[in-house]
Parts: sequence; structure tokens; C-alpha cells
Amino acid sequence: MVDFANARTKMVDGQVRPSDVTDYRIISAMLEIPREVFVPPARKPLAYTDMALKVAGEARSMLPPRTFAMMVQAADIQPTDVVLDLGCASGYSSAVIAKLASSVVAVEQDPALVDLASKTLLDLGIDNVAVVQGQLVDGLAGEGPYDVIMIEGAVDVLPDTIGEQLKDGGRLVVIEGRGQSAKGMLYVRTGDDLGGRIVMNAGATCCRASSARPPSSSDSSPSAPETGSLSGRSGRPLRPDCMRGTTDRCMIGRHVPHRMPVAGAPHLPRFVHET
Repeated sequence: MVDFANARTKMVDGQVRPSDVTDYRIISAMLEIPREVFVPPARKPLAYTDMALKVAGEARSMLPPRTFAMMVQAADIQPTDVVLDLGCASGYSSAVIAKLASSVVAVEQDPALVDLASKTLLDLGIDNVAVVQGQLVDGLAGEGPYDVIMIEGAVDVLPDTIGEQLKDGGRLVVIEGRGQSAKGMLYVRTGDDLGGRIVMNAGATCCRASSARPPSSSDSSPSAPETGSLSGRSGRPLRPDCMRGTTDRCMIGRHVPHRMPVAGAPHLPRFVHET
């Protein structure tokens, strides 16, 4: 029988801390939250391994622990923050974030996962998370604006509508791209602009949604300026200059180790609006 408490400690000591995650609140939350209760029974023995774990067939997975921890640290979540957690899957990410933030709005489009996440969070006594069914590509503007938006997986394109749900000064953390070229990005909203920088290397796999359409040839447009306007064309990839082969000067994450590859992340829906 697996000693989950011991496995949880080893996960933090062997995966999270070596990834230069130094925020004690994150470490404490990940030591406290039982990751195994958020995964299907057959995968519970794998709950603390450094890999993405499928929780709903091929459609949704949990991020690897170190990838998730690095993203949360990059978001710099404060006790007064309201956080939008897009693609919460079975709810583990929301449970950890709930220990750091004032409240969490979690969006998942699979109704079975919404019910599962809600029940599991309730069973753990976590009462500052609202799990809502909705299309991930739309976010949840009605409950915004948000201090932080976490996207629990990798995307090809970030629609303008998601960035528009940030408060001025709000932060958005997402993995962009696929495979070993994927990068963890931190975006900060300043007025009508969304400026971004790379905070980690993050080999990733894709996360899907029913509202997504296959990318057309027009989606592979030239790189955008370093600061992407929120009033720009909906669905334009936000590609700062540091995504164009000059990563050395952009890997300036204060808490995240430079050039550290992390385990593959589940890829979320192709974030492109219908036209």
C-alpha cells in the first residue's frame, strides 16, 4: 500500500524545491493537499510522480507537480487576490491556489469533472472555491476582473478576451507552444497592454475543447510586438520578442531557474475564437 503522506513529502523535496520554488506558502499548500484524492483510483499510485496525469480519458490532465508549482510562484498570488483557474480538471490546482488566495473561480467544461471537483473540494473543507461549468476559451468575465488568471495547461493561441478579464496590474500564467519548444509565460496587464516574458521552459502536450477549431494557415502569422494590445485582433497569439530566438535575455524569472526543462504539461484547447 502506498504511503501517500511520505510520497507527498518526497514530491516536494525531490521535485518542487529543486525547481527553485522558494515560496513557503506554496510548499506548505502542496504538503497539505492530498493530490491522490484528485486522480482516478487506478492512477493513485502515480499521484506524486513528475508527470501529467490523465483524469478524464484523453481530454484533461493534471499538470506535473513541479510545472504547476513554478507557474503558481510566477503568478505571485497574494492573500487578497481573486484567481480565475481555467481548466481546473478534478480540482487539485484550485485546492492549492485556494490556500494562497482570497477566492478562486474554477472553470471546467466537462460537467462530470465539475461535479467531481466540487465534491472533492467540499470533502476537504475548502470553501473559497466556486467550480463553474463553461467553455475554457471564454473564461468567465461575469465574475471578473481577476487579480490572477492561471491556465492549467498549454495553449497554441491566447485570445484577447482572456487577457481582458485581468485587472490592471493583474497577472496571467500560461504555457505556450508544444513539445520541447513550449515556454511558461507570465503576462502582466498595464492599461490596455499585455506585456509578457518567459519564466520557464515547459515541454507540453495539448489540451482540447469542443469549441475549438483547427488552426488555419492564417494562424501562423508573424510574431507580434513584445507588448500585445488587448484591443488587437481576437485570437492573435501574444508573442513577445523574447519568443523569437533571444531567450537568454528573457529568462529572468526571479524565482524560476534558468533553462530548467520541466515535465510535459497537458495541452489545453486551441485558444482560438470561432470566426
